[in-house]
Amino acid sequence: MKKSLIYWFIVYVLCFIIFFYSGKSIVPSQVYILSSWDIILHLIEYSILSFFVYLAFKNTSSFSNNKAIYTIIFIVLFAVLDEIHQIKTPGRFFSVHDILTDSFASIAITSLFNL
Repeated sequence: MKKSLIYWFIVYVLCFIIFFYSGKSIVPSQVYILSSWDIILHLIEYSILSFFVYLAFKNTSSFSNNKAIYTIIFIVLFAVLDEIHQIKTPGRFFSVHDILTDSFASIAITSLFNL
């Protein structure tokens, strides 16, 4: 099996997991506890996702030349969709701060790969 298919499969699984858990309701008492970890969790999950998106684009011949740009675009669009998805979830809300944190994670990971 081609490497790119394996990486894209991992990307889809990670996107599903992020989307699934971001659609879970949070009770008000959990919001305070989670808020202190929110930035760290976003950095970790979107760094891992960025890593696999980067590898998927790198191993897809038609995208391999601009893999860093495509990775960042993919992550930013997914982060926006994820935040839009949270609008209808009780206890969750659209957060530009989360999108910026997710984008930062992607930029940091792709920058490390392109040193």
